[in-house]
Amino acid sequence: MSITKEQIQQFVDAVFPTLDKDGSGFLEKEEVKGMAKNMHAKHGDEGSEFPEDKFDEAFGKIDANGNGKLSKEEVFGFFVMVAEKRGKLAAE
Repeated sequence: MSITKEQIQQFVDAVFPTLDKDGSGFLEKEEVKGMAKNMHAKHGDEGSEFPEDKFDEAFGKIDANGNGKLSKEEVFGFFVMVAEKRGKLAAE
């Protein structure tokens, strides 16, 4: 099953406001880190520590302009990249 860029944009538009806890229009690094830590606690290897270095590296790749926060466009770009890498992005 493939996904279109339009569908990705609709998804980002729907979830972004929920993730942007302070309503700033951006996902600050600490907001994203909090979500990542929660996911790690629920789904990571039991007893393993949260990999701060891997989080910082991944965040830096998504944060295209390096300002320490993610715009809706950067989040969209991340999901498009993931879909492309997995061969799931529909041809336009």
